[in-house]
Amino acid sequence: MTGVVALVRSQFDPQCIVAGALRDDGCSVTMQHLPTQRVAVDLERVAELDTPAGLVGRDTKHCDFLFVAEDGAAVWAASLELKGGNLRASDVAEQLDGGAAALEKLIPHKQPVRFRPIIASQRVPKAQRASFRRQRVRFRGVWHRLVHMRCKSPLRSVLRS
Repeated sequence: MTGVVALVRSQFDPQCIVAGALRDDGCSVTMQHLPTQRVAVDLERVAELDTPAGLVGRDTKHCDFLFVAEDGAAVWAASLELKGGNLRASDVAEQLDGGAAALEKLIPHKQPVRFRPIIASQRVPKAQRASFRRQRVRFRGVWHRLVHMRCKSPLRSVLRS
């Protein structure tokens, strides 16, 4: 199955699509050296998100961005949360879980996907490190560990790991 990026892109207003670096809360992530078939969705711009018919429920936390890319037959998907300041690992996991649930609704279930729940920040505070290692995000019935990357790093560095 192909065309996942086009399918995801078609579900959103073009104003919700991010073409350059992903930026939020004083943190940015570059999209250099990623497949050209990709889409990044800024969930803060998605007006339908807070309605009952939205991708996540009215009271459900959600991440900052959804990312989907196709590289040949491989499809990569990620929920991303960017934090320029302090973070609580359990809150971040909830936000990334909301993004994972949205991706499950957007990507056809028969399509194999390599999923990553990603937090970009300068660092994980020492008091949160143990909690960070314990947190998991569920995507298609499989629990995934949170993946940390530093602000201003290329997204590619954590997608293929």
